[in-house]
Amino acid sequence: MNELILKGGPPVHPYIFSKRIHRVPRGVADGDVVALVTRHGRPCGYGFYHSRSLVAVRVLSYDPAVAPDTDWLRERIAAAAHLRTEVLDLSAVTNAWRVVFAEGDDLSGLVVDRYGDVGVVSLFSLGWWRRWPELKRVVREETGLDRHQPRLNKDTTPTSP
Repeated sequence: MNELILKGGPPVHPYIFSKRIHRVPRGVADGDVVALVTRHGRPCGYGFYHSRSLVAVRVLSYDPAVAPDTDWLRERIAAAAHLRTEVLDLSAVTNAWRVVFAEGDDLSGLVVDRYGDVGVVSLFSLGWWRRWPELKRVVREETGLDRHQPRLNKDTTPTSP
């Protein structure tokens, strides 16, 4: 995995703008997961890189020991779903609610809204679009939503098929 070198200290916000980036290594493509490292070599997490977006990196994990793999994704979505269905018991009062609330659930750039038995999955990062098959599977398994409708913005839409 490529290391993206940051200016200053570790990130304190889930958005890293391009002016905070010291160096992007060769070979990093838009949508890649990158390891975040300070200029002094201190590992400080992981994020999705996107050179053409206002937000150059969306931080996924502030812990260099926790890589954003399938287990990480499953844990984050399960925790979000548990909060809304078990703790808040939203299904008792409505059939529509936000299951995943992006940065609020430590899933920067990802929103999942439930409308009955349909999930509208809003992807605000090209990284999420590139992981769509895995993401769709995990959302289905952790929320019970069998039907999904992806929603993309202009920064998410791939430039080639």
